[in-house]
Amino acid sequence: MHPVLFKFKGLTIHTYGVLVALGFLIGITYSIRKGKKEGIESDKIFDLAFYLILSAIIGSRALYVLMNFKDYSKEPLRMLMIWEGGLVFYGGLILAVIVGFSYMKIKKMEFWKTTDVMAPGIALGHAIGRLGCFNAGCCYGKPSHVAWAVTFRDPQSLAPKGIPLHPV
Repeated sequence: MHPVLFKFKGLTIHTYGVLVALGFLIGITYSIRKGKKEGIESDKIFDLAFYLILSAIIGSRALYVLMNFKDYSKEPLRMLMIWEGGLVFYGGLILAVIVGFSYMKIKKMEFWKTTDVMAPGIALGHAIGRLGCFNAGCCYGKPSHVAWAVTFRDPQSLAPKGIPLHPV
């Protein structure tokens, strides 16, 4: 689709990164506003969101590296280079759940009330981030000839080029 949003003085700005960051900001903003209505301090929601995002990135990278350890065993510092790609959703989800639960327990936040406040913001942020994934071509379906199939043509797309694919 459109993996590179624009280039400026040798700096490449990727659509995926911009939309993930935008998803974080919109999701956090939504959760803070919803939290205020429910009587939860903005600082607690913001801090929880920060730890959830950080743990999701660390967990998703850790699982990717674990699943592809041979690729990193000879150059261990490459494990830290997340800008090269390589994140696994479930690794991020698992670590974020553990960290989120621990944070809420430490800060004595009501679990169900807090998750009710956070869930829509997380879903909204994730949906916006998935649009970035779609633009990068990193998640795609099987070859398809339905009317809504998508054909990636950009040479920098991660999806197979020139083949109609079912969007996922």
